[in-house]
Formats: sequence, C-alpha cells, structure tokens
Amino acid sequence: MKKDNTYSLSVQDTYFLKTLPLIRRIAIRKLRGSYRDAVEGMIQRVALKLWRWKLRYPGKNLSEDEWQRLANSATQNEVKNFYSSRLRKEISLSEISEEEIVVLNKTQTHFLGDTTAELRSLLVQLWTAMQQLSQRQKYALLLRNADYITDLIVNEVSSLNEIAESLSLSREELKEVIANLPLSDEQIRILLEIKLKQKITVKQVWAARNKAKIKLKNALSIKNRDGASYKRLDSK
Repeated sequence: MKKDNTYSLSVQDTYFLKTLPLIRRIAIRKLRGSYRDAVEGMIQRVALKLWRWKLRYPGKNLSEDEWQRLANSATQNEVKNFYSSRLRKEISLSEISEEEIVVLNKTQTHFLGDTTAELRSLLVQLWTAMQQLSQRQKYALLLRNADYITDLIVNEVSSLNEIAESLSLSREELKEVIANLPLSDEQIRILLEIKLKQKITVKQVWAARNKAKIKLKNALSIKNRDGASYKRLDSK
C-alpha cells in the first residue's frame, strides 16, 4: 500500500496562514513612499518570527482572534524597529505615523513583551522624569545609547525639536548627533565642555550617567508599583 505523504494542516497552521493578509495590510499601510520596496521583506520577517514562535511553543493553542492580535503586535514592533533604524541613518520623520496603531487589550497574554500602549506610557514617564535631570546627566545618558532618543521619537513621546531644546542644541546639531549615536564618553565630554563652558572629565560623564539612571529608576518605581521597567536603563 502506497504511503500518503500529504501534509494535513492543523487548526493552528490555518490560523497562522490567516494572519498573512493582516501582516501585508499593516506593512503596506505603514511603509509608504520610498519605503514600499521594503514591504515584502517585512512580511517575510514577521511571518518567520510567528512561525518560529509556533514551533517553539507547540502546546500553545491560540484562537483565531489571538493569532490576529499576535500578528498585529509583531508587525507593529517590526515597523517600529524599521523606522528606528532608518531614523538613525536618515534623520527623517516624514514617514512615521502611528495614528492607526491598534491598542491591544492589556488583559491578554503578552506573547511578544510590552505592547505599544505600555511602552509608550513608560516612555512618557521617562521623558517627564528626564526633564528633572541636569544637563550633564541628560547628555551622559541620552547620548551614550543609540535607542533612547529614537525610542522617544518613534513612539511619538517627544519631537526632534523638543529633544533638541531639552539638550540646548539646535535641530541641526541634534540631527548630526543622532546620526553618530552612540557617542563615547570622550565625545560626550567634549560636547559638554562646549555647551557648559567648563572643564569636564570622562569620569564625571560616567558618574553623571549613573546618577541619572538612579534618579529615573526611582521615579519609575514610584509610578510603577507593579514592577514595570525600562530595560535599557541597565545598558551602558
């Protein structure tokens, strides 16, 4: 008797395949203008991530709605990563638009980490707390990590002009800084000496960054008793 090698799709396989049109719609909507050529690549990356997730958790049986929410979250995250990367390279905000982001129900299981709404809320708290830092602390913290400023802009927490004003930089100066992030402590030291018109050492830059992290963590711990945290505070 001839063996039948035909692969039968499971219910979860079917639900996964039904996410592909949603992924495509979001990618097409978000990657407008000169970025349209990146649509197919984004669809493939998101689909691959979902498929790997499915293989990693074979016992997870999601409903069709849960698969749709998972696909939406994964695609929105990929869009943010895409624009964050382009922002550092091109310093162009014209394509960034989040008005159509679907806010996920916070009671659902967070399969892929923080939802868009939660991350933005946390960034708003961070940006507010950052305004209480000294200029030295702002420079030491914001310019040492390539993600701080882009996270604020991509998530529409603060504009390029507002960040420039907070750092006492012109818009053009900030754009040049972003293009070269992350800066070394020596580069930050030089910028601070120019802006503050005082002698600054690398050790003082390092100390200012540590103080800034402590202040921000304390501010967040007061507002987030449930344990939420912004992991990049532990980065360099």
